[in-house]
Amino acid sequence: MRRIRMLVAAAVFALTAFVVNDAHARSEDIVAKPSAYSVKETMDRLERIFKAKGFHVFARIDHAAAA
Repeated sequence: MRRIRMLVAAAVFALTAFVVNDAHARSEDIVAKPSAYSVKETMDRLERIFKAKGFHVFARIDHAAAA
């Protein structure tokens, strides 16, 4: 039983370290660019570009409305 608890604790620690490290690495890769358009128009334009390149947009989530 003690060995199982130690393995679970080690797995949780490893997973936590991976998630924290991965989130930190991704935050350094974020590029912010201002847009001359409204949020809706910017997203519409991005969606048109993605679709023209063959990508599928599965969902657009309005986080402000969900807040």
